[in-house]
Parts: sequence; C-alpha cells; structure tokens
Amino acid sequence: MFDQSMQTGGDEQDMGASGTSGVPPQGSTPSASPFSPPSGASAPAAPQDAFADPSQPGIAPTQAAPQIEVGSMRTMPEKFMSGGHVSTTMVRGGSSRRRFMIIAVVVVLLGAITAGAYFYLQMPDNIFTGKRPEPAVGDGAQAPDDTAPPGPTDTGPENPDAVPATPEEQEVMKSRDAQRVQDLQTIAGALSTYFERFESYPQFLSVIPRDILADAPTDPKTSAPYTYTATEGRQSYRIIFDVEYEATLKGQKMLAGSWEVYPSDFQAPDGTDEVVPPDGTEVPPEARGSVDADGDGLTALEEGIFRTSLSVQDTDSDGYNDATEIKNFYSPIQSGAITLSDTDLIELYMDPVRGFGFYYPTEWAVRVPATNANDIVISAPTGEDFTVTVADNAQQQTSWEWYVERVSQDYNPDNVDIVTVAGVEAVRSLDGLSVYVALDDMVLSIVYHQNEVQTVNYPAIFQLLLDRITLL
Repeated sequence: MFDQSMQTGGDEQDMGASGTSGVPPQGSTPSASPFSPPSGASAPAAPQDAFADPSQPGIAPTQAAPQIEVGSMRTMPEKFMSGGHVSTTMVRGGSSRRRFMIIAVVVVLLGAITAGAYFYLQMPDNIFTGKRPEPAVGDGAQAPDDTAPPGPTDTGPENPDAVPATPEEQEVMKSRDAQRVQDLQTIAGALSTYFERFESYPQFLSVIPRDILADAPTDPKTSAPYTYTATEGRQSYRIIFDVEYEATLKGQKMLAGSWEVYPSDFQAPDGTDEVVPPDGTEVPPEARGSVDADGDGLTALEEGIFRTSLSVQDTDSDGYNDATEIKNFYSPIQSGAITLSDTDLIELYMDPVRGFGFYYPTEWAVRVPATNANDIVISAPTGEDFTVTVADNAQQQTSWEWYVERVSQDYNPDNVDIVTVAGVEAVRSLDGLSVYVALDDMVLSIVYHQNEVQTVNYPAIFQLLLDRITLL
C-alpha cells in the first residue's frame, strides 16, 4: 500500500509536467496562491520524524510532506479504511451475545415454570388432579401394608351442614355399599385369575380378557370406574372405592368414606382366595371353591359367577338371600323385579331341532362333540362339566320306566329321588349328580361330571339348569 501511494505521487508529477495539473514547470517561479507563504516569509521548518534513527544507515529522516496544491486530489490508502469493518464486526458480535442472553433467560424461566407446575400437581388439593402423592419410605413414613385390613383414606372434615339421611335413604345407601363390596370381589377374582395366567397383574382393568372379566364393574351411584392401580412392578395392586353408609369386607365394618383394598383383603393367609366357612374350620386349598362361607346357599365359585358377596348372605339387601333369589330366577345383586335373564350373568342355549333349551353361566362354554351329536357339554373353568344327552323315547316311557330299564335295573324307588323337572316327574340319583327326565318322544339324561375335581363346586348352577329347562 505504501508503494502504491508513492507511485500515485509520481504519476501526479508526470501529470504536472504535461501541464494538465496546474503545477508550474521546473525552473519557473510559482505564482502566488492562497496556500503559499507570503513573499519574504520563510516556510516553516519540516518536522523531524520522531521514529527515525540517524544511526541506521540507509534510513533518512522523514522529509516534509509535499505541499498540497489547489486542484490536487489525494485518497486514503485502503489499509486505513479497515477500521469500518472492525466496527461492523463488533456490532454483530454484540447482537449475538444479546440473543444468547435472551434465549438463556427464556430457558431458565420455562424450567422454573415447569418445576413449579410439577410440584403443584403433586399437592393433594390442586384444582387439576387432586391426586395425593404416595408417602415416601423413610424419615418416619411407612410404606402401604398390603397385609393390613382395608383402611380409610383422608376424606377431610365432615360437612357440618349435611342433612342426616332418612331411614329409606340409608337403606338405599346400604344396598349400594353392598354392591360395591361385591364389585370389588368380582374385580379381585378376575385379577387373581389374570395373575395365575400371566404371572402379573394388569396395568389397566380394561386389558383383562373378556373370558376372565366381561365388563369391569362401576360404582352403582356414579357409574364411574373404581380406581385401580397396579403397584410393585405389577406384583400387587390397590383399589380405592367409596362407602356411602357402611359395608363389611373380610369381617371388618367400613363406615362412610374412601377406602383402599389390596390383594390380601381377598385372600386366605396362605395367599389363596378367602373362603372360610361360618364355623371357622380349616379347609384345604383344593376344596375352598366348594365352601359356602356366608351360609347363603352358594359356594365360593358360584358367588364369583353371580358376583355376590362371600361374606353377606343377602348381597342386594332386599330381604332374600342370594341362593333363594337365584332359585326363583331373580338377580341376587339388584333389588327389585329383575330376573336373571335380564342380566349378563347367564345365557340361554336352545336346541331348535329337538325343541328344548336351558340356562348356563355366561362365562362357561357350550359345545356339541363331533363324535356324538346327541351330547351337549357345558364346561366350567375348573374342569367340571354338565352333559345333556338326548335319547329317543319311541315307546313313550315314563322317567322311572326308562331309568330302571336303561340305567340301573334296580326297581327299588328308595334308592333314588323322585323330583320334578320341566313340570314332569323325573328320577334323580341320591348323590344328586344324575337326573333322567322323559319329555314325550325324548329322554334327557343330565349328568354332573366332576372329572379330576375332588369337590362339587357348582351345585346351585346345576339346580338352576334343571329348574329352568325350556320347551318350545
């Protein structure tokens, strides 16, 4: 750049020699100008270069700058113009820092808002979820005890302005409370079966297969689902429900409020389903399904099918025990004139060719074996089954005649029971597991097969089938 500036000065001198720049030729006397010193005045001495070193050879002190004449043009070398670029760079760098600071502040604010929202939602009385956090183990807190009896949750202070319920309202509330207990037992039974099959409890009740739980029960007052939560890596669970007036579960009375139950609340001490007889005698696990724990006429397994209480004889609190209602074809879990056929507890099987039908539990399966089209097999989940065999009765024999000729050849009527089935006389074995009834041109042999099972788990259901044989 410095060399370029010197060359520029030489060019200007050449331009002056050609007479184009206004600079007098060599040897001529320059004319006076406003920029020339007055006549007789001496020109100021040229300043010495402060940085020149006279001791250095070949380097001369800085000479006086050339006189700027009118009409001359000088430009600033480019190396002195770089300052503008530096200024621009500094401005841009400051803008980037400001943007970074703004972004950092926004991120910090968002983090603070998120953290505040999280801790607020954990509060028991927040307006969005109202969820109560689990107590931490340690620091004096205790983990939930699955072996403890059902316990109430904190429902807050009672409303001092609440109007006491009338006796009629109390009965309605008691009925709904009994239904809630039955619902819990139904859910617990389904969860127990699910655990046996999959070795863990479901994450949600909705994923339980329909052959285990067709429809999850809901609260009889609000129709809202019960609050179910799988815990301990799906090796346990908790169910929260409300009691309006009072209820009884596992011998413990529960007053109005919110309660929690765990698997142990539905199990015997060894972890199997709770089915203790009224007299308190010990029952081996393989026989517990046949125990009538509350003395209402239904075994533990039948209570599960009809969704009735294991510990309350009259589940719907209508004045009739559960087995009596089933025998008379009424729902044991809904008060009023609601028949079993109005519920989803049973199904009707009809044989349109032979013109008869019967009722069986919805959870069971009905099939006609390919090897014998005259047999209808109704199978229970335990491995037991009922078999209905249809035989021709061309001779129009009575039930007794057909029995002594085709079954026992024992003509002593004291060795059998004479009962009524479908409105006609029938023969029943003394153990109650085989029945023979002649219906005009056919005879039905209805037999309860225990197969590998050591106990009779479904006597009331077998009786229901006999009592409700339907003829077309």
